[in-house]
Amino acid sequence: MEPLVAEAGSSDLCSDDRLVEARPWKEREKDRLLNLMWVMFDKSSDERKLVKGKKMQLEPEEGSIADHDDRKGLDPNQIYILYLCAAQILSMPFTSTTRAPTCAYPCNALQICSIEVLVPFAGLDWPLDVFGTISVRDSADQMRNIIYSRTRDTCQNLTPEESVLTLTGPSRAVVLDPETKLVMLEVELKVKGTNESHDKYVSFLAEPVMFPTDAVGFVPFDFISKLSVLRFMLANVPDSVEATIFIRVVKGSWPVGSHGNIIVRVDSVSIVLLQFQSDKVPVGADGDVELSRHVVSVGVDKKLHLDVSYCGRVVGDGSAHFKAATNGRSITNIKIGTGMLQVLVAWSLVSPVFEGTSSWLI
Repeated sequence: MEPLVAEAGSSDLCSDDRLVEARPWKEREKDRLLNLMWVMFDKSSDERKLVKGKKMQLEPEEGSIADHDDRKGLDPNQIYILYLCAAQILSMPFTSTTRAPTCAYPCNALQICSIEVLVPFAGLDWPLDVFGTISVRDSADQMRNIIYSRTRDTCQNLTPEESVLTLTGPSRAVVLDPETKLVMLEVELKVKGTNESHDKYVSFLAEPVMFPTDAVGFVPFDFISKLSVLRFMLANVPDSVEATIFIRVVKGSWPVGSHGNIIVRVDSVSIVLLQFQSDKVPVGADGDVELSRHVVSVGVDKKLHLDVSYCGRVVGDGSAHFKAATNGRSITNIKIGTGMLQVLVAWSLVSPVFEGTSSWLI
């Protein structure tokens, strides 16, 4: 499938008007984020739509949520702080109940498989020491659901052969708005220079993405900025539930001296939860395996498959299979060498509207 392409600052992936006029890239950076601070989902009518406000001059539609939003009295700096807040809703909201609210149901979710830096343009050369944040916003919670985060001191080294980012999220399932199938992707990635003044942007964008309703499987989305191309591998998971995965060593120890990974498969598509090297086995003192990612979406009538491998092959009976559920927990053991892993999957319905989850949890 040919990738969908959008230049940073364009709206090729969304039918809405562009949010920021095309200007030189450096001038556009902070202005674009400030402009998007007032992008919010209007739930006051049956037909959801985007309400756009100009930077520091909000012009809401009559009766919209912005009419009574307590943020409109804040100065731009306060708004910017709120805009950078992480998601309020975490995973497993309805795991422990059999009576979830009616607004929580198996709904369309956005599966984020991978993000790859494809082409560094003039001004950047391999290898790249990358750091920064990538996040997504959806109708369930307009705060940032962070899917990649690295500080300057913990940057990730990328090469032409290893150019896929090690994702750390999402922190909960990413839902697609029932009507618009819309989410907002935001990227602020830099490459580390000899000092902070020599750091350069790999990508700086905030783009609305309307997922194709007829798409099957994973779809590549290419985002072109001044210095690079980022490829997002995304998929629509219809009628999905949220799966939050935990792994613990309950017997023996993790095999030493081997590199490997832990992967889950949903509809034959693989998602990496953890990659590890022989000298960096990520097991805490309590035996918990420190996964890079914990949350995936699974069709309510599908299965989740988990494989543990090292040295390029699945170890022992290093596979587990779970039938999706709307709540509760599934537990099984996997033998690896002389040790034993316990895999726990917490299942939950999700709500595509913030009020549905927040009112239940408060």
